[in-house]
Amino acid sequence: MKLKQSLLALLATATVAGAAHADMSLINNDQGSLDFYSIIDVAVVTQDHSLSISPSMPNDIYPFQAQSNGVGNPGGVGATHSVTGLLGGGLSDSRVGFKGGLNMEQGTKAIFNVETGFNPVSGQINNAAGAVAANPVIKGQHGSGNSSVNADSSLNGQLFNRAAFFGFENKNWGKVTFGLQNNPMKDLFGSYDPVASDSFSPFGESGAYGGGGGVSEDARMENSVRYQYTNSGFLFDAAYQFGNNTSSNGVIGGSGVGDGYAFRLGYEASDFGVQFSYDNFTDALKAVNAWSNVAANTTYAINGSNVLANTFAPGQIGLVAVNTDSWVLAGKYTGIKNLNLKLGYESFTIGAPSDTQYNISSIWGTPVQFVQPGFAPGVSQTTNIWFGGGDYSFDPRWNLSLGYYNASIGNSTGSNNSGTIATFSGILTYHLYKNADLYLVGTTNHFSGAAFENAQGQMLFWSDVTAYGAGARVKF
Repeated sequence: MKLKQSLLALLATATVAGAAHADMSLINNDQGSLDFYSIIDVAVVTQDHSLSISPSMPNDIYPFQAQSNGVGNPGGVGATHSVTGLLGGGLSDSRVGFKGGLNMEQGTKAIFNVETGFNPVSGQINNAAGAVAANPVIKGQHGSGNSSVNADSSLNGQLFNRAAFFGFENKNWGKVTFGLQNNPMKDLFGSYDPVASDSFSPFGESGAYGGGGGVSEDARMENSVRYQYTNSGFLFDAAYQFGNNTSSNGVIGGSGVGDGYAFRLGYEASDFGVQFSYDNFTDALKAVNAWSNVAANTTYAINGSNVLANTFAPGQIGLVAVNTDSWVLAGKYTGIKNLNLKLGYESFTIGAPSDTQYNISSIWGTPVQFVQPGFAPGVSQTTNIWFGGGDYSFDPRWNLSLGYYNASIGNSTGSNNSGTIATFSGILTYHLYKNADLYLVGTTNHFSGAAFENAQGQMLFWSDVTAYGAGARVKF
């Protein structure tokens, strides 16, 4: 086939020439297309309270994450110092990818997209699970053992961690795709976040807030089928996930957990838009730090269930299982020249999982030490977030975006553990060339409430965490 012959020849050329042809359209003819694309984003940043910069996290720093101040943590490591260094993605997670399409009959096209996020500073693929595994903790001791930035994410060392899907599209009936792809709610935030930054907006930093419905891992849906349709400004988008990529006794998917669904509805006109999204997951899995001080096959009673923990070994993580239910409504107005305004409200509830016993030995290829329920039966916790802001273009080159985010963490059932995270973020961008930007960026986050205090009312975390920097982004 002519397309196949062209593809093989071009891939052979790419093998010899390397990055010299990274920005080329490999194939574009009547039979189909194949494109290579990339974003490289590097910034110099400072965060006033932080653990050491992580070379494998999607976010090398994490100002939206509460930073331990060392209180109630004897012998542990607190984020007591400021950190300055190179960040592999101030506005956008750096990435490389291939996407293509094969023209078929009656306007139908077979399509695919594979994409990997990586850190251009360290050269490592985004691997949040690896960062969590590198920071085991002492069971029952707040903040112990953590020495570098770590948190759960949907980017966990997979070869294609940002996207890996195949499907079909037709301008009359829409698009259906299969594989690893964005939760429809994540794509809503991609359009309606006032400050579009993967490291300086709460929705970019945290998948739990920015499309995962309370669990970062669910911002992208594995083993999923998704259908999208647009017509005359109206949008319908729905996806279903057939469980996580867990392994039980060597069988991928053998644990039977992590089923979920999501949908998005919207209308986009020339000067305004509105979208609504909902998602729901059963036995969603969240990566947490392993315990470094447990004996072999130790059983703990946690949240009403017996949790069996294997002996600690380097490279392990723990998992927390929860059920989630979330929704978001957002709108934007673009009818004022050079000004875009955005406003929205999100609510997610996480609660006791449907199952209490799990047989999971690994996930994303990372060994699992234990799986525990996140809440006891009948217990749940709701977080509500409202956000607003926008951006203004002073001229074709200069743009300023500002946003405010207020996350109100409610009490879990029968407990006093509420809190608030108030975030203000901003970006000043200079469009150097068509696909090249220079930028200044900053965020400040204020943490308050019982969720961040001990029983005596002492803050276990710094009340304020601020980060700022300057960087450059190039899109190939």
